[in-house]
Amino acid sequence: CRKRSSTSKKSCSTSGQIDNTQAQINVLTNKIGLLDTMIAENNASIADLEEEIDQDYAIFRQRARASYMSGDSSTISLLLGADSFSDSLMKADITARVAENDRAIITGLEENISELQKLQEQNEANKADLNASKGTLDEKKQQLNGQVSQIQGQIEDIAALQKQYE
Repeated sequence: CRKRSSTSKKSCSTSGQIDNTQAQINVLTNKIGLLDTMIAENNASIADLEEEIDQDYAIFRQRARASYMSGDSSTISLLLGADSFSDSLMKADITARVAENDRAIITGLEENISELQKLQEQNEANKADLNASKGTLDEKKQQLNGQVSQIQGQIEDIAALQKQYE
């Protein structure tokens, strides 16, 4: 491009711009594909978490309902209503295990809900990035079309000059 006429230099410059714009379009296209994949994976994880939360919540609801329906089952009444010391120890152990299980369910629900919120926030950020990238891609495609039109015009000018010299 260095030892050519000014029209050829413009053509080389525009050709370089076209290559640069095409490279930017390729990068944006790859980024959009990656974001689409990440969003799809997050959606699958969100669906799994929502199902797990629903199941854990149903289990906890059943436990709470069973506890309510059993009536007066406080720790004191269980221990005082025991027939023997070993019976009271067994009831205390059962009560502790039930309480531990309930805490585990609640902790699992809290962790899953927190993870769900995190995934939803990531998805929103990815969707915003995706929309911005699509907008930039459209701009770059328009820019590329303009550059191609410009170089086609230059080619037509060169062809016209060649006809004049022939």
